[in-house]
Amino acid sequence: MLQMVSMDLEATRGGATSSVKEQLARVNQQVARCMEISRRYLNYARERSTQRQAVRLNQVLADVRELLRAHPSGKRHQLAVHLLPADLTIRMNGTDLIQVLLNLVTNAFQASAQPLQVEVFGEYHDDAVAPAVLADSPRSVFVNRDSFVNEPPLVALRVSDTGPGIPESVLPKIFESYFTTKSPGEGTGLGLAIVRRLVSEAKGGIQVQTEPHRGTTFTVFLPVEVG
Repeated sequence: MLQMVSMDLEATRGGATSSVKEQLARVNQQVARCMEISRRYLNYARERSTQRQAVRLNQVLADVRELLRAHPSGKRHQLAVHLLPADLTIRMNGTDLIQVLLNLVTNAFQASAQPLQVEVFGEYHDDAVAPAVLADSPRSVFVNRDSFVNEPPLVALRVSDTGPGIPESVLPKIFESYFTTKSPGEGTGLGLAIVRRLVSEAKGGIQVQTEPHRGTTFTVFLPVEVG
């Protein structure tokens, strides 16, 4: 967006048009929102530094939606972030949960050069995750199985896309550090490895389901704070 502003300014040779003013206003508004979100989680972390980590899920989802509103990778795609009907408190550091969702959504954005739809939503589970979900198959893997505390109540956070899907030969490798299918210089191969580590630290688990030409769904299972 800043590049667009610079090009418009150059074209006007110093005379700021109404279009430039509108773009600058949007940039300033977005920066202010990002700063507000950052301050909220920094203050929250300081207040809870000696306490058990927990965060309100709907606030995180709203903040992720705001942070992704002007993301460069999302310009050609459609994003929908749905809040839960009843807000839940998740036993996880709020900044870590934002990082997990941002990484998963941007990973979906970058999965295809063609326009696709990405949805983020959650479901409350008052039962343990079924053994069938924990099992791997050619089109489904579950990671952090050893560290996952499969005790209800849980929330299942899903990031689902309508992209090309993940090849069966690639699926078992996607959470490995430095593994990437992108061209050299276009990716670090750390995005999903970071997701796995942060979810593991929260005693959560991740299921990935994929279908060729129909899309992929990452489901993050996390413990819900009771009381």
